[in-house]
Amino acid sequence: MAKHPISTNYGTDISTATNKGGSMLQIKSMLTGDIIQFPAFLTSFSQSWTSNWNEEEIYGRMDPIATFQGTKRSISLGFDLPSPELKVAKDNLKGCDLLAQFLYPGYIKQTDVGFEQGDNVKQQGNIIARPPLAAVKYTNLISAGGAFQLGYITGLEWAPDLEMGAFHQGDKIFPKVISLSFTFNVLHQGDRGFGADNKWVSSTKFFSGY
Repeated sequence: MAKHPISTNYGTDISTATNKGGSMLQIKSMLTGDIIQFPAFLTSFSQSWTSNWNEEEIYGRMDPIATFQGTKRSISLGFDLPSPELKVAKDNLKGCDLLAQFLYPGYIKQTDVGFEQGDNVKQQGNIIARPPLAAVKYTNLISAGGAFQLGYITGLEWAPDLEMGAFHQGDKIFPKVISLSFTFNVLHQGDRGFGADNKWVSSTKFFSGY
């Protein structure tokens, strides 16, 4: 496991506000255990809950028979990565690349034994063995009882802010500002709902962690 912290090349004011103020966005790969930390310059944040029902239309009934299936929770997050100097721009671009890697699965080798013109031929290939699950922590808004919230990331997007320009080093370009956004789909750990006494059954009562 490796931790990729917020760029040490940021000014002390940003580093202090991020580390002590708790405004640090942390994303963990459940495959490798690697953790990426970003200063949380949030541009958007929203949560949604979708209650899923299976509806069956019955002749003679005005309304369908609905059977509850489950409730899904998803979080949409957008933030900017500003770079006041080239060193920070390099660190931020590396962090974007590592985050993109978190969306790819884990493989194992598979050996197939086949026959070709009477001879044994061994063919090796990779097969997907582990899904790219992730965990996210951001203050009390994204957490599981103060710890990382388990789930999976979909729809990761990042784009350089072209109006802000970029640093140039040889034939390489390092954007001064990168805008990122992704959707995080929560995997509920434990039961969520109400017991026979109509009391909330989870030890974590509030989704916002207070």
